[in-house]
Order: sequence, then C-alpha cells, then structure tokens
Amino acid sequence: MNTEYMDYCFKSIKRRKKNIIKTSFTIFIVFAAVTLLILIRTNVYQWQLQSVKDRFGSWFVMMCGSDGKENSELKGHPYLKESGKAVKVNNVYDNGGEMTETGIGYMTEEFIRLGNISTEEGHFPQKDDEAAVDWNTLLELNQGSSLGQDIVIRTVISDENGQTEDITRTYKLAGILKSYTNSWAGGDRVPGVIVTEQAAKDIKRNNNAIYIYTVDDYVNDYEAIYDGLKKKTSSSLIYNSSVYEYEPWSGGNIYDYMYMIIVLVGIAGITYQLSVYSTGRKRVYEILRGLGADRLKLISFAFMESVVIIICSSLAGLIFSIITGSIICSIVSNIKGIQFFNIESSIYVYVLIMLGIALVTGMLAEGIVNTCNSVNYGYKRKKKKKRLVKITQLKLINKNNYIGQTSRRLRKSQGAAANIAIRVFALLMCVIIIGCAANSIKAYRRYQDIDARSDII
Repeated sequence: MNTEYMDYCFKSIKRRKKNIIKTSFTIFIVFAAVTLLILIRTNVYQWQLQSVKDRFGSWFVMMCGSDGKENSELKGHPYLKESGKAVKVNNVYDNGGEMTETGIGYMTEEFIRLGNISTEEGHFPQKDDEAAVDWNTLLELNQGSSLGQDIVIRTVISDENGQTEDITRTYKLAGILKSYTNSWAGGDRVPGVIVTEQAAKDIKRNNNAIYIYTVDDYVNDYEAIYDGLKKKTSSSLIYNSSVYEYEPWSGGNIYDYMYMIIVLVGIAGITYQLSVYSTGRKRVYEILRGLGADRLKLISFAFMESVVIIICSSLAGLIFSIITGSIICSIVSNIKGIQFFNIESSIYVYVLIMLGIALVTGMLAEGIVNTCNSVNYGYKRKKKKKRLVKITQLKLINKNNYIGQTSRRLRKSQGAAANIAIRVFALLMCVIIIGCAANSIKAYRRYQDIDARSDII
C-alpha cells in the first residue's frame, strides 16, 4: 500500500468530516449506552453483594475460643486479613433461674466494623449503666423497646471458691441494634446484650470469646480456603456462607444472558450505522474502481474509515459511560449508605470483545455490499433498461408468486447476497435475544423465590 494512497485516504476522511462526525456520534450513543449497561450489570452484583455483607457482616470465618489467647494459625494466616473480637462474659437467666442462650458481653470496634453491626436507634453503651441490645434479643427479653427505659438482667456469678450468686443488674437501654443473633451463622454465640468492657468485667463468669476474620480480596475459592483453615486449627470454625456462597440469581448465567443481549444490540446498531455510511459512499467506491483501484484497496479504504469512526466514538463512549456510571452509583451509595461502585478489568475485556466483533461484522457487511456492487456493476449498466422494466412489473406478493417476487425484491437494492446475509444475521440475533430474555425471566423468578426466604436461622 503506497504513501499516496494513504494520503488520499486521510484527505478523504477530512473531506467527509461532517458525515463521519454524524456517524461517529450515532455510534458513540450506541457504544455509551451499551458500555453503561455493562457497567451497571457488573455493579448490580456488587450492589447485591455489599447489601448482603451489610446484613450478615463482612467477616469470612468465626472462631469460638478464649479471651486470653487468639489462635496463632488464624492470626498469621496469609489468606486472612483483619480480625475483631467479641467477649461473652455471662448468660441471661430467666425468672425461673434457668440459663438462656442469650449472652452478655462487649465488642471491640474492629468486631463492630467487620460485622457491620449498627444501631437502628440510639447508640452503643458509653457508660457502665448503659446497654445496647439487638432486636431479636430485645424481643426475647420482652421488657419493651423504648430508649432510656430500664432493662433488668438476671444472671449468676461465681467467686474464687466456686460459690455462685444470683444477681440482678439494671441498665438503661441506650441503643437498639440490627438483629444478628438470629440471622448470622453462629450468631447465637455472639452476645446479644452489649455493655461496656468494665461493666462486663463486673459480671464476668466465663472466658469465652468470638473472633471474626476477613479474607483477602484476591481469594476466589472461598470454600476451599475454609476447608484448609479447618484442617489447620483444632478450634471450631463457622463459615459465613450467607455471604460467600451467595448466588442471588441461583447461578451466574443471568449475567451472561444480559451481556449477550446488550452486546448483540450494540453490534447490530454499530453494524447498521457502518452499513448506512458505506451505502452513502457507494458512488466514491465506484469512482475509485473506475480509476483502477482493486478490491484490496477498496477494502483497506473502507477499513481505515471504519477504524477511525469506531475507535474515536468507542473511546468517547467508554469515558462518558465510566463518568456517568460512577455518578449514578455514587448517588445510590449516598442514599443507601453502601459503597459498591467498581470498574472490574473484565469490563474492559467485554468492551474490547464487542469492539472487535462490531469492527469485523461491519467490515464483513461492507465487504458483502462492495462485492455485490462489483459483481453487479457491469450487469447494471448493460441491463439497465431491462431491469427498470422488471422493477416496474413488481406485483403484490401472494402464495402463487412468493418465490419469484421475493427474489426480484432482493435484487432491487444491494443484491440478493447482501440482503440474504442481512436477514439471516437479523434472524439469528433475534433467536439469541429471545432465548436470553426467556432464560433471564426464569432466573429472575428463581431470584424472587430466594429473596422471599427468611433470614432467620
């Protein structure tokens, strides 16, 4: 390919700047919409996952051990990142003197943060006569739910000689916590009545502690890591399966269906715009062919124009989509209080795949059109009058002339090959989109069934 031809191609692009800008803007809208939908589709799962973590905590495993010593295997494990501790110093006793499962104790700030434990009303205890209670425990105590009221706790303590003593402690209800004792895996082992550390020491009877650990972000095979941790430690471990086995759509196929629909629609839109642009350039191609340009040069000419149009519009669409997606997700995050926006590397892979397929499909469409035009170029000139007569003789299609009239209509514009290829491509896309939409509906119904299940364990 010589330099003069390349210069001519770039000069032609400059001369056709208005048409190229118009086509590029249309493809920009298609590309921006598709990329934005891919971003939203990816972040929908992040939103769902962060919502689940907000409900069940961000911790990966829970270990029940001693307050005095943390398990060294878990503390220094390469796959585990942060840890938090909650100490259960005693149990609540009912009016008959029987011990219940409800625990009394305190939590470190790390435990509260990693467990995403928050107050629905009020605050965590700040004084020794204050207590914060989770909703489930508050209902079990059956003493009311008004902030500032007295909560009477009956329990038992032991002295140095092992003698037990029944005692009663009265606390001001400082805060009501979101339920975790009846929704977490292992939540029944976490104290439901939270007091200050000093107040917990005053009624301490046992030395039980609950440690929770988070997992590093690069870990993917959660169940295998959990099995490995169980083998390395003799302590009882509890796996946060509510988060790390979470499958909102009963599997990940729904995202594949969404991606296929989005990409096919995008490819169809981009291919159509390139075909319209190529049709408008048909006279230029005929002039170049008359000047002696062979098929390879015509294809390279069309390829350069398509590359300029697609790359410029796709880059602009990608930047626009990222900015718009981050703004939308930031607004939702501020309203819901959950940070979830993330641009995964897979998004760029998806976009590049769509870009490559759109470019190849557009070039194939242009190649078919140019080939048909090249084949029919001489025929149209020689048979022009005869063809016009045939066109004027077109009749309404009925069952008797369906095949003949259809073939004539296919030959009217771009030729039979181009029209058949376009219709077959459209039919295949229609079948794929319908199949994806049907499977998406099935997956959504399964999601509704899962969402309707109770969180209570």
